[in-house]
Amino acid sequence: MSDIDAEDKSSRSSIGKLDDLNFPSWSIRMRAYLKIKDLWEVISGEGAPSKKKIKSTANILISHLTEIALEAVVTTENEEKPNEIWDAIVDRYASLSVNNKARIWLKFMRYEYGGNLKNYLIDCQKMIREFAIVQLGIPDDIISISVLAKLTKDYWNVVDNIIMNESVIFFPSCTLQKLQELVYMKETRAITSTSKTETSIKAEKDSAIAYKNKAEKSKRPKPANPCSNGKHNPLAFHPAWRCFKLSAEEQEALRPADPEAHSVSVDVPSSESSEEFEEIEVSAYMTHSRSTRTLPVLNSGASHHMVNNLSIFKKVKD
Repeated sequence: MSDIDAEDKSSRSSIGKLDDLNFPSWSIRMRAYLKIKDLWEVISGEGAPSKKKIKSTANILISHLTEIALEAVVTTENEEKPNEIWDAIVDRYASLSVNNKARIWLKFMRYEYGGNLKNYLIDCQKMIREFAIVQLGIPDDIISISVLAKLTKDYWNVVDNIIMNESVIFFPSCTLQKLQELVYMKETRAITSTSKTETSIKAEKDSAIAYKNKAEKSKRPKPANPCSNGKHNPLAFHPAWRCFKLSAEEQEALRPADPEAHSVSVDVPSSESSEEFEEIEVSAYMTHSRSTRTLPVLNSGASHHMVNNLSIFKKVKD
């Protein structure tokens, strides 16, 4: 598709189809399009247009009518006469006859507010334009009051304020503008509320991720050479008689007569995995039992950190 064809398609789609609410804007767009295509002479009667132009103009007009408009203005007698179709459209939607004025006014009076203020104001604006086209003659303040009267009780406070303002109520355009301000305010609040909600959700997600990462980092590393239940690992950093995986009887049986004389050092092979070892800060709490059978123990939270040799502690207070 060439650029010219694409532009022509875009222009035709912007015209829209004629209905009971859009004649003012539809007629302006249609007239401009026919002039660009050099077809307005078919409607105005100027010159002697060719049969091709006549057929093309009729096709353009008919293709831009809704079903209701088509039934109202097109007949078997004028379907091939675009100038008569145009005259029928004008008589139907822009005639100054009493019948047409009554039709437009009754359409406005029967129109009901459907709960969407934005769409309601758009439709009212279209119908007020029709009032001007057919020279309806309804006072402006009556038109403004009629627009306000259709609103639900949610807007009664706003309606009362507009009625008390003579610089607004006597001008339908000003009345519609005041109501339009409510639409802008609601849309702004909705955008702000959505933004705050999204920000709050993102903050909660970030907080949860940070907490998860912190919890994973704070996990105590596993012992390099752990003992199993009921079995002591010789490579562990504690003697067998101090292994908590053994029962009390087994510990007592393995306990040497002189524990200090049996202290040994064990070379532990280094691990290739850095995940098995990690430097951590620990706190210790020392308790002293009065029982002569139990020696003081410094417990840092892991069995291989325990010591029971009092000589390594410095006495600082009686």
